Amino acid sequence: MQNSTSKKLTNYKHRVTSVAGHIESCADYMPHENRVVLPPCQSKTEIYEMYRDELAKLNLRTVSRSQFKKMWRRYFKNVVIRKVNSF
Repeated sequence: MQNSTSKKLTNYKHRVTSVAGHIESCADYMPHENRVVLPPCQSKTEIYEMYRDELAKLNLRTVSRSQFKKMWRRYFKNVVIRKVNSF
């Protein structure tokens, strides 16, 4: 049986992994700089909602939108959302 600290750590790993998986699936990696670019059709709010829904399916607690933004700044500071479509 997992203790409380171990369970919190596992839940936190799921949170970060969930967002990272989404980023990997649709991002462009810039070879000349340490920057990952998401398409302009997405917003952090939409990514938060996808994250929230995915973790709810796994019966894991999600963080609030403000905590999600803090998590984004901490773990995904090199990820940006393109402002306009370049085509």
